[in-house]
Amino acid sequence: MNAQRFALLRTDVDTARANFVTATFSFGIDIKLDSIRKCLGFSFQIQYDQVNYIKFSNCKIIDFPKSSELVYINQADENSNTGTLYIAASPKNPKDTLGIDNPKTVHIEFTVSQTAPHLQNLNFQFLKSEAVVYTDSGRVRVKLPNSLFTYKIHGFINIYPGDADNNLMVDNQDFTTIIQFLGLGINTKASRSYRRQNASTLWFPQRVLAWDEVAATYADCDGNGRITTVDMLVARMNFKKIHSEAQKSKNETQSLNKTEHKSLLTSNSVLLPVYAECPMPFIGTAGTISYADLDNDFDVIGLSDGNMFKGNGNFLWYSISKDTKTIEFAYITDDDNAAAVKSGILLNLVAEPKAGSGTNNCLPKLLECTASNNVTMFPLNQITDVLETPASDAEYTVSDKGEYFEITLNNGIQSVESVNIYNLLGESIPTQINFSDNSNVIYINKIALSEARYFIKITTPEKIIRICL
Repeated sequence: MNAQRFALLRTDVDTARANFVTATFSFGIDIKLDSIRKCLGFSFQIQYDQVNYIKFSNCKIIDFPKSSELVYINQADENSNTGTLYIAASPKNPKDTLGIDNPKTVHIEFTVSQTAPHLQNLNFQFLKSEAVVYTDSGRVRVKLPNSLFTYKIHGFINIYPGDADNNLMVDNQDFTTIIQFLGLGINTKASRSYRRQNASTLWFPQRVLAWDEVAATYADCDGNGRITTVDMLVARMNFKKIHSEAQKSKNETQSLNKTEHKSLLTSNSVLLPVYAECPMPFIGTAGTISYADLDNDFDVIGLSDGNMFKGNGNFLWYSISKDTKTIEFAYITDDDNAAAVKSGILLNLVAEPKAGSGTNNCLPKLLECTASNNVTMFPLNQITDVLETPASDAEYTVSDKGEYFEITLNNGIQSVESVNIYNLLGESIPTQINFSDNSNVIYINKIALSEARYFIKITTPEKIIRICL
């Protein structure tokens, strides 16, 4: 006969999460006997600890007949923080069965209190355990081996918003930690995560239940139960802050890793600007860009810096999804004095025209975007339009007259405050601009316009109109 052994099978979670229990949750265990044949009955003595936090709640028979006699006694000593569970079972009439091979004996259940200490061990030790088996010579008592099973407790922890790697300070490594866990959260299957109650980005300890992926808990910097690029903004808001006797010196200089994208550019590359405007200066932004309207004519290579950040120490991370034709990004400066201006080119989409592609006057779309300063987060507004030739009832029409462009403003617009022309790099281009007597027709001289594409910003008392030429 092979050596018998216990096997503990968790019934509340899958095998990937079977090595820990979680505060505020119940957990169940099936106790199985492996390598044992014709088992008629059994008795176990199970010693366990953490009884101040782990409460026994139920025991029931599994593979044996429901009519079997089951006895269980639980004794818990809160002073020593230990308990003992005695379990025994057998058929009412052993003559009615020839025994069960490798049986699941009983199912036991426990609940975990919300005060259970995080990452402490929970031990179950089987002592003085026996089984009764049927053999050719009759019923025989078989001693079962003493066995120890250990689980970790996932409890409540304190996190500081931005310290994504839990190393007691916010530095550049927190950004890569967030990237490591991007996408995890409340929508992730087979992995539980939890929102922080009354979540804040302010620098003070905030209590939350540890996720199944414990390390990812700290990367949820905004506390919404999901890890997104917005969490990088929180890390930037609290950059260089320390919340304890950190292993790194407070005087140690920390800076973001500037990302260089010049290598993306080739002789065929074009830069398609992503325009944005914001109610106030900001030091970081994260969001999603769509290039679906460009996909037929361009191969998208990546992103490069725009002109809104004044400094050079910029961190740019992005991920291109060919399936959804979107780019998820985070764009952050490490210099508080280089806060972004309120409007301009946030980023440039680097692309190469496809062979045989026609003229495409569309621009990348900023689907959603969040910006932050050192105090708060706020939306970054979309000002990139789909710039196609307008219909006759649009708010403007454009005509190429050879030496000049003629722009007619429709819908009753009678006055213009200013007209600005920019190239693809966001640089202002001086050129001769004239108006009709009632100012609703604008004439732009083409002599100074040597490049293939320009952007016109027309400011009126009612609105701002942007046009691609």
